[in-house]
Amino acid sequence: MKEHFKSFCMSIYAGVFIALGCAVNLMLCAGDALLGKYIGALLFSAGILCCIIYKTPLVTGVFPTFKAKNNYLLRVFLATAGNFVGTMIVRVLLLGYPDFTVQNAAIDSFSVYSLIASSMLCGFVIGLIVLQQHKWMALLLIPVFILSRYQHVVVNMFILPQWWQILICFAGNWIGGALSGFLYKRSETA
Repeated sequence: MKEHFKSFCMSIYAGVFIALGCAVNLMLCAGDALLGKYIGALLFSAGILCCIIYKTPLVTGVFPTFKAKNNYLLRVFLATAGNFVGTMIVRVLLLGYPDFTVQNAAIDSFSVYSLIASSMLCGFVIGLIVLQQHKWMALLLIPVFILSRYQHVVVNMFILPQWWQILICFAGNWIGGALSGFLYKRSETA
């Protein structure tokens, strides 16, 4: 029980890291300046790097780590709940800054298929980073998924689009992360 509480608390940190990275990205992208988008995408990766360095359970990092006897579903639940609490802490502390209307409008422009596909791609990319344990991959791959508008469930918890969009992103991230984990395990045994 104590281990589960610690995992939940560490997941809150992961939510905070991602929310801060997202807030910086949104602030730099507020204008339509191309340079701001690139710098924002690069700085967003600092949130993922903090999760890797401090070993905080980000739910998209838990998805590719399925093992039959390791309380997988409990770890997914605790990471999801903790990540949500962390994103809400930052959201409350920022008190409406940055403006989320542009980002929410961008998510609303996604069809359901596009939302699923971009969520799966995000989960797959995060899975590669988590499984490889190379911090430099985060600096290279995270800006790619930000600039490509891949959907990350914890980011969407922070910007709070409609609830069904968060659920679709959760499912897509889970499928992409699980596929990444499956392929990685298969490549190790080949």
